[in-house]
Amino acid sequence: MDILGRYREEVEAARAIVQGRRFKAVVHNGTAHADDTIAAALLWRAGAEAVYRLGQEGEMLEVAGGGTPVVYADIGYKYYDRLKSAGTVAVLDHHAPNGEPEYVELPSSLMQTVEALGMRPRPRIYVLFVAADLVDRFGAIAAKRWLGIYGASLNQGLSAYFGATPRGKYEDVRFLELVAEAATADFDVEDFAEYSKSFAVAQSVDIDAERFPRTLAQLRLMRQAARDAVSASLSQEARRVGFGIDFAAHAVLAVPQLAEYVARGLARYFDDSVRAARAVEGGRYSVVEGATALKAVAVEDSVPPTAVWNALLDVGVLKEDEPVVVAVKDIRNPGAYSLWRPDRHKDKIDFRKLQGEKVIFKHQSGFMAVVKAENAEEAAKYALAQLGV
Repeated sequence: MDILGRYREEVEAARAIVQGRRFKAVVHNGTAHADDTIAAALLWRAGAEAVYRLGQEGEMLEVAGGGTPVVYADIGYKYYDRLKSAGTVAVLDHHAPNGEPEYVELPSSLMQTVEALGMRPRPRIYVLFVAADLVDRFGAIAAKRWLGIYGASLNQGLSAYFGATPRGKYEDVRFLELVAEAATADFDVEDFAEYSKSFAVAQSVDIDAERFPRTLAQLRLMRQAARDAVSASLSQEARRVGFGIDFAAHAVLAVPQLAEYVARGLARYFDDSVRAARAVEGGRYSVVEGATALKAVAVEDSVPPTAVWNALLDVGVLKEDEPVVVAVKDIRNPGAYSLWRPDRHKDKIDFRKLQGEKVIFKHQSGFMAVVKAENAEEAAKYALAQLGV
């Protein structure tokens, strides 16, 4: 079966499971994104008796074999065959088993969930869902070219709050209820300027955004957006980092109780960025030279690789036009490391080229991969040896 046929078949399978009135929902653990966060909330609202955040094959198979039908969203097609054999399940996903580029054609788990649930979102919500879909599939910077005033901003806080919990059964169902309420609310703005009110949640983040101007660009833009969301979202810097009005900016206006959750998530999100900046400032990284002009930066910590790169630019260690691989400890897979490259260097660095049993995951758009390694330097060298060929 071709990938489009399978995707449509799984959407129908999920529809049947949900209509059966008794099911569980599973999304991935580790770093959460807007697509899996909102999908989890919608599945909870649709009647899931529990939502799980899981990452290891064994624990996902255990849920599948428990006798209750399961809808899996955004967990990766790598486990597809084994999950389908383990029980009555549907897999709503768009991640290639081995980095195959054609999977980028598939809508994200959020849009597949919307389709499976038979939802007909209001126009504004539909646009905001599409924006989250494009950001997840192509990255915030690439998606910004198509999104205009929309982009990625307060979604970072929404997903960081959801992702803060350890793997297992998700207990904060009030959060899921509020997210789903916002996604289905009969609410719209009269003017884009109204979104400025939503960015007031960023004022509670007690971090100096000027100390690391590149690393904390999103925070600085959020504070500008609290005064004028339109200008901030259409600025040159917004285009450079992919910033814009997003679902969470709409959600905190539609359901004001969500503001507290988003604010707490933003504090966590930017704290992770500051940890990355301090690792760079403190010299807790190593530079690995490849056989060609490529180089890598290795950090032995679970910090956002994007923040590492921006911090290296802030302190002058790297220049923006230097192709570089950033290797950090992977938060989802023990004994593994995430490899990432800046979007502007996609022509020189494509992680879909990586081969071998050490490779756990390759994103179908080639911007990141996960490999097994003893340390970050070893992961970086593994990537450079194959990318330089």
